[in-house]
Amino acid sequence: MLLQQEKSKALPTLSTSLSFGYNGFNDEFKFTSRDQMWLDYSYLSVNLNVPIFSSLARSARTQQAKIALEQAKTELTELEQNLKLQFQQAKSEYEYSVEEYTTSKNNMILAGRIENKQQIKFREGLSSSFELSEAQRQLYAAQQSYLQAMLNVINTKAALQKLTAQ
Repeated sequence: MLLQQEKSKALPTLSTSLSFGYNGFNDEFKFTSRDQMWLDYSYLSVNLNVPIFSSLARSARTQQAKIALEQAKTELTELEQNLKLQFQQAKSEYEYSVEEYTTSKNNMILAGRIENKQQIKFREGLSSSFELSEAQRQLYAAQQSYLQAMLNVINTKAALQKLTAQ
């Protein structure tokens, strides 16, 4: 709009004015009497302004407006690319967190089976309490990793939905 405004300043302008009225010239105040003589007048003027030379200031402002328009287009393109990049990053992080969740779930199941076998071995006297407690610690670590992966999935999905405005 600024560019159009600057370009329109080089166009000619046409203006008109109209004035109409009555005058009553008297030495004393008798404007309300019927024998008062009124002199009417009317005035019409037309003004055409054609800009011929503006010391190059107008063309400089027009060039500045063109540059501002190009900058705005460049910023818009950059913003679009940044939003696409942010979306791709959020999508990638979400997919990674889902894969991490699946892996940690499988690890937790495996750690649970190992811990169960260690309990059976411990009850039958084939393993020590140290091996059982180590298996339980690994199970707890796997459960913690599983819960953290679940939280990461929720957070990355929320970030992705925020970018896509869903």
